[in-house]
Amino acid sequence: MKALVSAGVMMLVFACAMATDYTVGDDRGWTGPPNITSGYYQSWAANKTFMSGDTLNFMFNGTHDVAMVTKQDYDNCSKVQAQTAPSGSSLPFTFITGRNLTYYFICTVGSHCEGGQKLAVDVIGPAYRASPSSVMVATALAIIPLAAVSIFG
Repeated sequence: MKALVSAGVMMLVFACAMATDYTVGDDRGWTGPPNITSGYYQSWAANKTFMSGDTLNFMFNGTHDVAMVTKQDYDNCSKVQAQTAPSGSSLPFTFITGRNLTYYFICTVGSHCEGGQKLAVDVIGPAYRASPSSVMVATALAIIPLAAVSIFG
């Protein structure tokens, strides 16, 4: 029984150390007004922790595009070169960074950005993600007391 518990703990810890795929906006996808209101994507991102290696999937719902931009272009909803995909398809973006960064994304179609189709995410660099070896050490340290209890208990 304790072996099963230990194996379960190890699997849970390893799962936490892996990269995560996110669909931007969840079921609504990457869409503009009137399907969303200003601040919708910031609310969507607020309870998530994005890390280097994670992927954002921009699932297009309607005629949209996505551009990764500077903070100034984000604030001003500047019309810049953007990537497009047909409605119902997805455009992935994987964070690869060696340090903490903020990434900015906008839709440049019409006034979609001004209407709230924009997203800023803070990404934590790899120094803060647990490596498999550190996870194994932490798991081993957590299991040692269990083994001591079964030997002496």
